Amino acid sequence: MIDANFPEGAVAVVRFKDRNTICFSAPLDGSPQSSWFYFRVRGGKGKTLHFCQEHLEQVLGVFEKGTYDQVQPVIRHGEEGEWVRVPKEQTKFSIDPPEFHFTVMPEEDTVYIAFCYPYTMENLNHFTAGRQSPYFKQRILGKTKKGRDFPMLLIGDTETGTEKQLVVCVARQHAGEVSGSYVLEGIIEAALAETELGRTIRERMVLTAFPFADLDGVEEGRYGKNRPPVDMNRDWSVNPQHPEVKMMQGEIGRLAEQFRYTLFIDIHAPQPGGNSYLIPSKISTMDKSKWHQFWNFYRAFDQAVQPIFTRGLDDFDPGSLNWSSSSYLLVAKQYHSIKYGATGMTMEVSYHRDRKGFRKCA
Repeated sequence: MIDANFPEGAVAVVRFKDRNTICFSAPLDGSPQSSWFYFRVRGGKGKTLHFCQEHLEQVLGVFEKGTYDQVQPVIRHGEEGEWVRVPKEQTKFSIDPPEFHFTVMPEEDTVYIAFCYPYTMENLNHFTAGRQSPYFKQRILGKTKKGRDFPMLLIGDTETGTEKQLVVCVARQHAGEVSGSYVLEGIIEAALAETELGRTIRERMVLTAFPFADLDGVEEGRYGKNRPPVDMNRDWSVNPQHPEVKMMQGEIGRLAEQFRYTLFIDIHAPQPGGNSYLIPSKISTMDKSKWHQFWNFYRAFDQAVQPIFTRGLDDFDPGSLNWSSSSYLLVAKQYHSIKYGATGMTMEVSYHRDRKGFRKCA
């Protein structure tokens, strides 16, 4: 038996080719392209199960060289087991026909299989449980479109020092891009750690994090990119259609009145098997001096992450980074840059492995 009736579950067009061969696809859910899958298999203990992901022609970036052949799904044996990667030698990608095959051998009667490590509200609650630091607060801003409590996290001393810098982190604007949740955990742990870095962050900054921008999409197992009525990352405007964006805008606006808003980080994941890299802001309305402030920050950050990121500023077309460029898209990072003058950046973190072989999202 196969189903996806649990938080973040997602699977479509399941069919049994034979008793031990299961074909499936990642659901579109209204998006023009798919990516995320996460399902449960019962009754397979002791068998060798062969899975075939079909309809890859609708998956984001699948025909770009060196992408889907890097995919390693994850599996959890039983309800309490640890998530592990399906070994690379048990996977195979074919371009003609476009299919992805992998084999698993369930050690329990029930196993869970996902495109990458899942991350839901349950994971966040487990991560935040028992954190008693006076520098850590968790709040509910309001309700999502489907009536779920919309969380935000606040790290730092908000009672003293109006000269502190405000840093805003957003994850999961595209619900299936689970990498963002793990990166956000790392940022929060670093900010709360009893290290020189942690103390410096807490003394000089107030860090605001929105762990699930599209919480409804996360819990309902949607991928979410370009899903109607509008991609959440393209909804940062005067009158956003998503109530979640409106709540985030309101809270950021209140904090920006109290602190000096300097940095916005939007955490995403690229196409399957894609590289990890930063995307600089590209703003036609910025003057030359302001652009140089952005550039200097990006160059310093780019050098700091070179050991783990495999694509940097030198890989971009220099024309696309020109401060006077007329090219302009109002995605989230541009909204924050224009409205507040904050340095806006998008961080893409690979689901699987990139060209240097680093394992991501683990």
